[in-house]
Amino acid sequence: RGAHNGTMINVPVVAGMVGNAFDFDGTNVISVPFSADLVPSTGLSVEAWVRPVGAQVVWARIVGIMTDFNPTSIWLLGVGSHQGVYFGLLKNSVQTYIDGMSPFTSQRWTHVAATWDGLVMLIYIDGVVQTDVGAVVGPLSGTTTPLLIGRGDTNLAGFRGQVDELTLYGRGLTA
Repeated sequence: RGAHNGTMINVPVVAGMVGNAFDFDGTNVISVPFSADLVPSTGLSVEAWVRPVGAQVVWARIVGIMTDFNPTSIWLLGVGSHQGVYFGLLKNSVQTYIDGMSPFTSQRWTHVAATWDGLVMLIYIDGVVQTDVGAVVGPLSGTTTPLLIGRGDTNLAGFRGQVDELTLYGRGLTA
């Protein structure tokens, strides 16, 4: 989705899956200023290597453009109620989400991908599509809050662990 520089707020860099990774403790964050090209209209894919450390708070945010506990968010990827991958899209303050049933394994690198092709939402774990499927007709709408990596706009839903090779695409990728 183009080149966007973020501000790291107390985020150490540690050995990652590929080179270095960002290490999150549930309170630190990387903030990327809002840009319209980070708001998908006809598709989105977000993928990363993640390595959770310990149990996560429910709805812990890995990355997204969101305001915690506020329906004016746009999209987010995080840890859901089953301690697996959670992918949510919001349009007109209504959230559609899929909540992966396969829990993360603490201290293990996992490749996570969430895709939306303008209608269908899917999650892939280590290249395997998950059974939960959602549907949203674009374009999305919401706030102009920054893209945040590691947590939402508060410390209430912070991710604990490492994130490496985070990449966004302006289209829904296939397997």
